[in-house]
Formats: sequence, C-alpha cells, structure tokens
Amino acid sequence: MSDLTDERLERLANMAGGDEGFFVLALHSFVESHARTDHPPLAWFDRFPELLWKYGDVLKSRGVAVERLAPLTRIAKEHLLTNQVRHTFARLDAEEVLAATHNFLAFCDVCGIRSPGLAALRA
Repeated sequence: MSDLTDERLERLANMAGGDEGFFVLALHSFVESHARTDHPPLAWFDRFPELLWKYGDVLKSRGVAVERLAPLTRIAKEHLLTNQVRHTFARLDAEEVLAATHNFLAFCDVCGIRSPGLAALRA
C-alpha cells in the first residue's frame, strides 16, 4: 500500500471515537478518493452512488466477483446519512457508525487495501 493510503488510514483511526457523523463522512471521503485515485477516469463522476457503481464495473473488469461488490452498494445507500451530516449537521448513532465501519472494512478487503492502519478500525 502507498504511504499516502497508510497516512489516510491512520487519520481515520485517529478520528474513530470522535464525532460519529464526521467519522462516517471521512470514511466516505476515503472511499471516494481511493476510487478516483485507483481509476482516474472516474474523476468525471460527481454523484457518489454513480461513482461507486462505475468503480464496481472497474473491479469486475479486474476479476472481482459480482458477489463481492455488495459493500459498494451498501456504502452508496448509506451515503444518505453523510448527506444529512453535511446538510443538516445531523448526528449519527453508534449502530450507524458500526455498520459504516463494517462496510468500509469490507470495501478495503474487496479493493485489496492492506495496511496496519486498518487494525485500529477493526478494534
């Protein structure tokens, strides 16, 4: 994994346990950044769910089985929560944070992201 990815994951780990809404927003920011960095043509997609759908196509073209792409769908659906944080300064509860973290870790697994920084998010 790149030093930048490791640094970003460390930043996420440092945010865990803080404000729940901003933590989930940061998880989604990482997902978006990773997809765009991993496949630069995705830079043209400005809607998060569409970006994840297209990134799923990229992963399928690389041999990832369709069944393994469920985390991308779950993350796209939970993006409504991050919009509430962004637009209405909403709070998220512990259950929503746990689900988002689970989906994020599954996303990292599907994408082949391996980093010591993920251990702190699994704890």
